[in-house]
Amino acid sequence: MRSRVAIARRENDAWRIVPMTGLPELSTVEVSSVDDRTTDDFWLHINDFVTPPSLFLCNATQGAPELLKQSPAFFDASHSVVSQHEAVSKDGTRVPYFEVDPKVLALDSHMPTLLTGYGGFNLNQAPAFSPFAAAWMANGGVYAVANLRGGGEFGEAWHLAGNLTRKQNVFDDFYGCAQRLVKEGATTPDRLARVRVFRMLLTTPSRRLLMVASATGSKLAVVTTSG
Repeated sequence: MRSRVAIARRENDAWRIVPMTGLPELSTVEVSSVDDRTTDDFWLHINDFVTPPSLFLCNATQGAPELLKQSPAFFDASHSVVSQHEAVSKDGTRVPYFEVDPKVLALDSHMPTLLTGYGGFNLNQAPAFSPFAAAWMANGGVYAVANLRGGGEFGEAWHLAGNLTRKQNVFDDFYGCAQRLVKEGATTPDRLARVRVFRMLLTTPSRRLLMVASATGSKLAVVTTSG
């Protein structure tokens, strides 16, 4: 999952695609027109794990994006680096996840690590700024977000592979990401999410589902309640 923005310009009876540079790839970018009838100006809304929501004014024909407004970050993001990796689930499916590390992290640092995910309702887990995650990272923790099956990151097939009778795939995906974090040396089982538990609470008018998935040891424990 990478964001790219390009501008299409009509030149000599042909279209030329010009990529915009300087934008973070591992981010969520939204583009909207200021006024599609009277101006070539457009808005860029950019948001990622280390950059709070930011509003830029851009022009399709000239100039670099101009930062107009940005939410406060409350932590120094210059000490963090964002990367993307792939874990392997129980059935061999490759499951991507984002990882935010301190720049000084060594492969055997065994840092306290918070791994989160969702895997349901066709919802995307795209890069997004979280004050909670920012506080965790400001204190030296590793933050990881898994793109589990059941979400909408890779189309309807990805969504259907993690719903209804295929929900076990979601748990296996999450466990696979936890195993990869330990294997690569970012953390240890006893320092993964500190309490070593991933919790997801889903509430609908007709159902409440609490999923608790242990990411330590050799088994994946799942508890569901409904009511």
